[in-house]
Amino acid sequence: MDFLLTIFFFLLILSFLVLVHEFGHFAAAKLMKVDVHEFAIGFGPILIQKEFKGTKYQLRAIPLGGFVQLEGEAESKSPNGFRNKSLLPKVFILSAGIMMNILTAIVLLFINFQIQEYTFVIPAFSEYEFNNVERQNELFPIRITGVKEDGDSAEWLKRGDYIVGFNDEYIKSESEFLKKLGELAGKDVTVNLLNINDFSIESLEVKLGDKNEEGFVLDAAYDLPFESDFGNTKTSYFVKYKENLLSPIAHTYDLTIFQVKALGSIISDSIKENDYETLSNSVGGPVAVGGTVNDVVEEQVYEAFFFLAALISISLAMVNILPFPALDGGQIAVAVAESLRGKKFKDSTLEKINLAGFSFLILLSILITIKDVVNLGIIGNIGDFIKSALGK
Repeated sequence: MDFLLTIFFFLLILSFLVLVHEFGHFAAAKLMKVDVHEFAIGFGPILIQKEFKGTKYQLRAIPLGGFVQLEGEAESKSPNGFRNKSLLPKVFILSAGIMMNILTAIVLLFINFQIQEYTFVIPAFSEYEFNNVERQNELFPIRITGVKEDGDSAEWLKRGDYIVGFNDEYIKSESEFLKKLGELAGKDVTVNLLNINDFSIESLEVKLGDKNEEGFVLDAAYDLPFESDFGNTKTSYFVKYKENLLSPIAHTYDLTIFQVKALGSIISDSIKENDYETLSNSVGGPVAVGGTVNDVVEEQVYEAFFFLAALISISLAMVNILPFPALDGGQIAVAVAESLRGKKFKDSTLEKINLAGFSFLILLSILITIKDVVNLGIIGNIGDFIKSALGK
């Protein structure tokens, strides 16, 4: 059942975001008086088609994308076609899909903020100051999972507390936490605790117990609840946004810029350390997204889909704005180049450029998909599902 729900939600999110993106191009083209011949969700064979006012609306068999076919998009003979429009209408049409993805992300993050009470956590891959926030702290929380009833810490520490520092100095790793405990054993200290509801920091004046026979100080069990896929030595930003309408906009901006800075830091560190495993893990395709959807389904935290869909929408906008052939950004670059040189590229030249770019993207997608399938064990999961369906 989880497998089927994963497929359902994965296709629902992807189809919705593709629909939003392509509708942006469609609406902009209509406003600029450019005919739209086809509006398709998916690729490959046509499953459903309906023609209305000169546009064929299609649902195709492979639900991993979509497109709109504009009048005069691939050739310059049509006087009212896309390629014969001036620069500004072209840029408006080409960027409209990106703008729709950003607008969709803002709406989804607004909904997510109502659920998460304007709080946000992300691994601190790069230094960053978030915007329109009440508070922001870089923390490494230690979650207490149990306390010995007759232990020295039982009077002030309880299950579910999050220790983030001592004497107003935040810890950065598990090893630093254990080192601090050893140094402060038997002393009066200020213990800094994280309020997990609003990310405020509370301080308790306590006396730590002495080390017991096993060398422990707290007489308590703990875990690391905010471990990332890149190792548990990573601190995280705990951000509480202001509760106003500007916060979803600020959050969308922060997620966009932070992803760019984080990826830059990961690339820089990978080159410096000659270790590209972290960089490889940070890049994923549809299969990796499917893995994340599966995690949400297994944990039954369906409200997380609002944030996940917003993040994917931002990522689609970021990828499409790149000045690479076959992407919206590449088409914008071509339009700007034609405007600067004062004449259009030959249709055949433009076709070759787009074909080369599209072929490279397909190859890259295949390689990323293979990497994701291997890392996530997809083949084994599918095999288990088939055996289960067959009653074996």
